[in-house]
Amino acid sequence: MSYVVLARKWRPRLFEDVLGQSHVTRTLTNAIEAGRIAHAFLFTGPRGVGKTSAARILARALNCTEQDGPTPRPCGRCAQCAEIGEGRSTDVFEIDAASHTGVDNVREIIDNVRYLPSSARFKVYVIDEVHMLSTGAFNALLKTLEEPPPHVKFVLATTEVHKVPTTILSRVQRHDFRRIPSQAIVERLSKILESESLDHDPSALRVLAREADGSMRDAQSLLEQVLAFAGSRGLDGPVVREALGVVDAAAVEDVVEALLERAPARVFERVGQVHDRGLDLSRFGEAIAEELRDLLAARWLVDPSSALERPQDEVARLQARAAEADPVDLERLFHRVSKLVEDLSLTGHPRFLLEVGLASLAESPARVDLDQLLDRLDDLEGRLSPSRAVPGSDGPRLADPRPRVEPKARPTSLASVRRASGTEAGRPRGSGTGAEPSGSRAQERTAPSRKSGARLREDQSSVPEPRPSASGADFRGFVEQVRAAKPALAANLAQVEVEQFTETSVILLCRTAFDLQNLGKPETRRFLQAELNGFLRGEPELVMKRAPDQVSGPGTLADEDEAAKRVRAEARRKAARENAAVQTAASELGGSIEEVRVREEEP
Repeated sequence: MSYVVLARKWRPRLFEDVLGQSHVTRTLTNAIEAGRIAHAFLFTGPRGVGKTSAARILARALNCTEQDGPTPRPCGRCAQCAEIGEGRSTDVFEIDAASHTGVDNVREIIDNVRYLPSSARFKVYVIDEVHMLSTGAFNALLKTLEEPPPHVKFVLATTEVHKVPTTILSRVQRHDFRRIPSQAIVERLSKILESESLDHDPSALRVLAREADGSMRDAQSLLEQVLAFAGSRGLDGPVVREALGVVDAAAVEDVVEALLERAPARVFERVGQVHDRGLDLSRFGEAIAEELRDLLAARWLVDPSSALERPQDEVARLQARAAEADPVDLERLFHRVSKLVEDLSLTGHPRFLLEVGLASLAESPARVDLDQLLDRLDDLEGRLSPSRAVPGSDGPRLADPRPRVEPKARPTSLASVRRASGTEAGRPRGSGTGAEPSGSRAQERTAPSRKSGARLREDQSSVPEPRPSASGADFRGFVEQVRAAKPALAANLAQVEVEQFTETSVILLCRTAFDLQNLGKPETRRFLQAELNGFLRGEPELVMKRAPDQVSGPGTLADEDEAAKRVRAEARRKAARENAAVQTAASELGGSIEEVRVREEEP
């Protein structure tokens, strides 16, 4: 008799033998017992989890002759159970949709369903990989699938249910098969080996279960391969790893330790050893990422056993190691290693990429805890300036090393501008009549001024810094008045130079053609003329012209402000560099002052 592989020899015969799918088998058992058997089923899930086996068990349960009707526990001894189990029943059809994808194949099914079964109770059509059918084949099957004859049952199986049309899904009873837990696979493999009288080590079965990735059929196939490799030797962890080319767990743990302990040399050694053994470096990188993930699970979860699917001694080891590691470092390493594994498939030199990538991760400096750094700074502040504690705070704070620059007030009204410049409507104070206007004229000066929707507030306490040029000071006040109504236009005026600013004539020099064109617009000129008439108490002639390429003089208001900012910033930088507290802090923290940045504060 020819040899039968373990995956076929140990195929489930009853619903309770289907591993890890109790939610499906219980539903089918109850439906058969209650006589509520659907006409069409859809079994979906990962490969090797029991979909086809469940379909065959269902076919035997429907046709077993041991009972007068369908039974949830087929006997396995009657003629129908034997024929279905051996795949030679004339009334149970297993169709591979991957090789029967066309309409003609479905038409053959439609033509045959009208005939009664030859010897069985039901005709059962098991269509495997049903998602491979063409669109036309699906459409041809719709009517028969919705209302088949009473003696026909359909069982559809697929690993990619998202490719099955919704019109098919609405006509079937769907059952989703799950991945089988690793511990359940280990127990089933152990039972198989005991029945086969083969010695084994539980650690070897755990490696097989992990490589199977939730598939019982894959686990049995891998076990078959390992048994052939081992020969007369016992089945243990090293044998399984050598047979399957699985990376040694010790190598993975050593690389993770090297990453956490900042030892790039050990990373190079381990990657070189794995490469020399001819193992897949991508799988090695995936194993490192999995180890980091397990460490995070051991750190975050109260009971990580279910998430890790490892024996208790390994779970305890992971929890102890995770308690010593920084979770932020583990997260960073996991994401970087995952990206590195993704890049391995795109390079022609995976060894070099993995070596350098992991070594750079190991060489990266450790994360500095912010709370610890703040504690060190607080301690340093207390020793440097114990008498300068901030009221209401827990401890002293370093004084701001930057020199305080008093804000320079800006004129906000005609009166304040004239107080700053010492002029009265363009004339030196005391000239002309030498008397202050009275009556309505005086009231007009002290009353708020309304121009173009802007309201100027008389501010007696705002005294601007005197400027060397009276015309420049007057122009700055005019710009501030315009800013209250049109900020964009005021910013444009700040970029021009003033050649003359009197009651009779205002001459502005524009540095660019854009400024000249923008300020020369008719509506802009009318607005500026009206503002100048009110500001200078006269009707000055407004002239705007292009400034020559070589211009001498104080420059624009924006130039003056920028120059003042530079002077203040340089003074602050110098004071910060020479500040004794800053230099002592740098010395205590083992650093040096490489750069000083000053933030300009608006007055």
